[in-house]
Amino acid sequence: DGITLNKNKLQMKKNKRKPVRCAKCQHYGHIACECIAHQDTCANCTGNHRTNECDNIKNTCCASCNTDDHPSWSRSCPELDRRCADLDARDTDNTMPYFPTDEEW
Repeated sequence: DGITLNKNKLQMKKNKRKPVRCAKCQHYGHIACECIAHQDTCANCTGNHRTNECDNIKNTCCASCNTDDHPSWSRSCPELDRRCADLDARDTDNTMPYFPTDEEW
């Protein structure tokens, strides 16, 4: 993929908005500096410790959808899919293959 301009191959990248997930409580919609949770929640097992201190990585659990079939950071989380779809519905540029600009080629 990409385009060639003046005999140079350029890679294209789309700047798609994605949901933010808090590194403290592992829930979507805010970031850690805005989080009101009193304790850290592990992204691997949802224990009350930081993710980098986790020693229970074989027993995963998702804080966002409360299931034990994937960790909170998984790209296959149904809550992530739902939030991505919500963003796409609110921001129609998110569904375009490339963003239109006023700049000449």
